[in-house]
Amino acid sequence: SPDGEKLNEFKPGSTIFDGEVQVACFGNISYFGYQMKLLPFAVNEHGLTHLRLMDIGPFDATLNIHKIWQGRLRHPGLTDLLVSEAYIEVQEPAPLQLNGDYIGQIDCLTLEPSLPVNCGAYQF
Repeated sequence: SPDGEKLNEFKPGSTIFDGEVQVACFGNISYFGYQMKLLPFAVNEHGLTHLRLMDIGPFDATLNIHKIWQGRLRHPGLTDLLVSEAYIEVQEPAPLQLNGDYIGQIDCLTLEPSLPVNCGAYQF
């Protein structure tokens, strides 16, 4: 739900989305660069990742950039899912970016969140 409540649970192998999107992004950390909260329902729990499917035109995105940045955008073109595993298939090859780096073109992708990685933060 827009408030982060669990609305449905799906059985393994179920189709949970069939439609067009302009952007699909996923992760278990809410923030991207410059504190942009693109994945507001991301949780730092083992085995779950936030999958966000977006079908929002550039005009709507521009009008709502502040809400997007704060993680408060509610829009009929947004589908938010917390998944333990997902298989994504696209009709035409699509670019894949990982941690800001272009990886290549894909026609399918399997998401399987792995064990958490312990990291240290350093200040210079």
